[in-house]
Amino acid sequence: SKGRYRRHPPRDPNAPIRPDTAYVAYVKFMRQDPEIASLSFIEIAKLLGYQWSYLSSTVKGIWIRTAAREREEYTSAFVRYRQTDEYRVF
Repeated sequence: SKGRYRRHPPRDPNAPIRPDTAYVAYVKFMRQDPEIASLSFIEIAKLLGYQWSYLSSTVKGIWIRTAAREREEYTSAFVRYRQTDEYRVF
């Protein structure tokens, strides 16, 4: 039997925004290219997924390190946010 849909709790507007993963950041960057942006959503997903899987480890490493750095910044910002009164009230 199907489970009932449960609404997610509302997001706190004061909380830090979770950063993108390395792949999502790569896709967002690549979609700025007019050649890629002119494709359909499905074609973009296939093309960029294929490119990501065959990206050299040095180039992919740059994206991964950038995402890891952003994740660390988010984590420390979230720890600081949890100590504020805004978090306690929410």
